[in-house]
Amino acid sequence: MKGFGESQKPKKERVENKKSISSSEQMISTAIKYHSQGNIREAVKYYQLIIDKGFSNAMVYTNYGAIYKQIGETTKAIKLYKKAIKLNPDFAQAHSNLGNILRDIGKLKEAELSTRTAIQLNPSFANAHYNLGNILNDLGKLKEAELSTRKAIQLNPSFANAHYNLGNILSNLGNSREAFDSYLKAIEISPSLPNIYVSITYFLKNADLSNLNKSKLENILNLLLERQDVSHIELFQVFSFLYSKQILSNLEKLDSDFSEIKELVKDKLFNKAIKKII
Repeated sequence: MKGFGESQKPKKERVENKKSISSSEQMISTAIKYHSQGNIREAVKYYQLIIDKGFSNAMVYTNYGAIYKQIGETTKAIKLYKKAIKLNPDFAQAHSNLGNILRDIGKLKEAELSTRTAIQLNPSFANAHYNLGNILNDLGKLKEAELSTRKAIQLNPSFANAHYNLGNILSNLGNSREAFDSYLKAIEISPSLPNIYVSITYFLKNADLSNLNKSKLENILNLLLERQDVSHIELFQVFSFLYSKQILSNLEKLDSDFSEIKELVKDKLFNKAIKKII
């Protein structure tokens, strides 16, 4: 009987282990569901319950860290990311998240190292390439930042923030034509992207407009004049570039030919600009 009892013990343990694994998977699934729904209170409750029960899951620690980052508890978030990496050194998301928060607190070299590790683990990780571009830009390595951001776009062509950041980088590099196109692409993909309209207004105020496509300039001027979150007076340079020669030419003909002046007055964009800029 003794031998029989000993032979049954491993089987019982296996059954208990299966139940334990099933329970942990169910809790993890529930926590992630609440997190994705934006129900942070319930997500936190389940993440903490999973940890209290001793279940070791790198994704749980990473997601929990993201919540603490969101509410500004940086130190706690870093500890959770590092715990996730300890549990699974090959978890690219944890390395990337750690890199992001290290950048936020100004530890750029450490941030670069963590983000490069994420890319090494997952070369197709578009967000990590994008984040690396941001870090390199902060470090003043603009050409490297451009390459990393372009890689993010190559992996995810609909990455609006990457197009926007590429516009900023190219503008700083003096490549106004491609910078302009990058800003426009960001707007095309995500018209409600935060700060994009303020940024492109500032860009147009300072750029050499002769390098830019005139038709695209007219379209963006028309769009910006309709917005309330930009200073319309900042668009004077664009208006002047598009219309000054035409205005001067018509003024010279004031005594002899009114037809062209009438045509100019009929121009909807011209009239809108006169009302909102001048």
